[in-house]
Amino acid sequence: MAQFKMGHISEYFILAVLTYRVMALHNDNLLETIVRTFAFVVLIAVTDEFHQSLTMYRGASIGDVGYDSFGGSLAMWLTVQLRK
Repeated sequence: MAQFKMGHISEYFILAVLTYRVMALHNDNLLETIVRTFAFVVLIAVTDEFHQSLTMYRGASIGDVGYDSFGGSLAMWLTVQLRK
């Protein structure tokens, strides 16, 4: 089970890093870019779980949104640390 949750965290970590890179191209404000990136990652996580609730063989879990959001927040924290 732990490996499955690491999949959520790592996938959304990568999504956050790539989203941040794109958003940083169009915005010089670090805080605004991080907030927008995190909001996008959470929106995608919620949308994905909603989609899973509509499929027959998958189930939605608010806990998975938490793991996804943690992966995104970890990426944003690392981004800030590397910019120092």
